[in-house]
Amino acid sequence: MSDIDDISWHILVGLAAAKSSGTPVTAHGLAITHNMALSTMTRYVAYLANLGLVAKSQEPQDEGQVVLKLTAYGDAQTSNALRNIGRELAEF
Repeated sequence: MSDIDDISWHILVGLAAAKSSGTPVTAHGLAITHNMALSTMTRYVAYLANLGLVAKSQEPQDEGQVVLKLTAYGDAQTSNALRNIGRELAEF
């Protein structure tokens, strides 16, 4: 996860939190949260999807809505990174 920038990291952590709460996440919602243009957020999501960290799925009840989720790989990588951060903070 060394080639992940700050915004990508925030997206991954947000998706991990959404998984825990069961809240659906869209690129549009992320763009609003991070105060950026939807086109920019779409590029971030595409980058993370190309890395195999994020998956996009069509919402059956809303044909235009694409929900974002961590892949199993993305979940494992994000969880591992958070555990490492926790260990480092505990040693601080």
